Amino acid sequence: MASNTRKIHRQVRKLLASIRREWLVILDFDRTLFDTARLYDDLTEMIAQSWGPEVAREMSEFEKTSEHLDAFQYLQNEHDIPYDAVMRIFRDFETAKYPDGNSYLYPDALELLRYLKRRPRTRLQIITTGTQQSQQFKLALCPELAGISYEI
Repeated sequence: MASNTRKIHRQVRKLLASIRREWLVILDFDRTLFDTARLYDDLTEMIAQSWGPEVAREMSEFEKTSEHLDAFQYLQNEHDIPYDAVMRIFRDFETAKYPDGNSYLYPDALELLRYLKRRPRTRLQIITTGTQQSQQFKLALCPELAGISYEI
């Protein structure tokens, strides 16, 4: 009877050792992985160059006081500037300002992501709040996040 128990214990230990655990790492996006302040500085600079400093100042003030709308909605609603135009012009602005490439991810966040992507059985999930349009714009600026799922 005792040898049977030992045999079962060995089988259970072997079974438990063979179970592969998957680690889920949940990461916050804005101001944790993503340098939101630098993006808004660049966005304000681009708006000033493209539509004038007054529009940029108004948008900046709006961003500071609004809880539910974002800069893209403000530009669309108040100045009839469509999201697609902002995105297209911003891409050109970013290319001109950073000819050697750019990432709005913090350097230590990039290092962490590279490490976590190499870990076996580790799944990454990004969580973020904000409007769908605004968050997708920011996520699209980070090709390093390709393959990582996110929830807005």
